[in-house]
Amino acid sequence: RYLALEVLNKGNYSLIDALLLVFNEELEDSNTRARHTIKSGAVKINGKQVNNINYKLSEKDILNNKTIVLENGKYNYGLVHILND
Repeated sequence: RYLALEVLNKGNYSLIDALLLVFNEELEDSNTRARHTIKSGAVKINGKQVNNINYKLSEKDILNNKTIVLENGKYNYGLVHILND
């Protein structure tokens, strides 16, 4: 899956929002399901596990190629490409 975001909002983009955008079919657009997925440890950002439901994506999460890799479980990956920051 590939998602292009125009702006990262300087740390105001929540992990739950990003998960719902990238994995909307698997999470059925449900904040509750996204929270459960995060709390269970199934979510990784650039290979690092995140289990804080209040986590905000920020500039430190952006890789050199202006992307953020989201993982939801073992086999679901999403690539967020930052168009401008």
